[in-house]
Amino acid sequence: MLPEIQASFKDLKQFLSDCLSKIDLFVDLPSTDTASDVIDDLHLLTPLPNDVLDEYQKVLYQPI
Repeated sequence: MLPEIQASFKDLKQFLSDCLSKIDLFVDLPSTDTASDVIDDLHLLTPLPNDVLDEYQKVLYQPI
């Protein structure tokens, strides 16, 4: 793998990890089946605005 791609991949993995650790504060991740379930739970359990939830959804749907 090229160094630039490997660095980008590492950054994306770290970003996803950071997002999941924040989401895990509000959502029981092992009890969810899909990214949509996570977003639905965040919508119900947090005061996060829709634009923030949309960004979380984009992150959760990124292939790694």
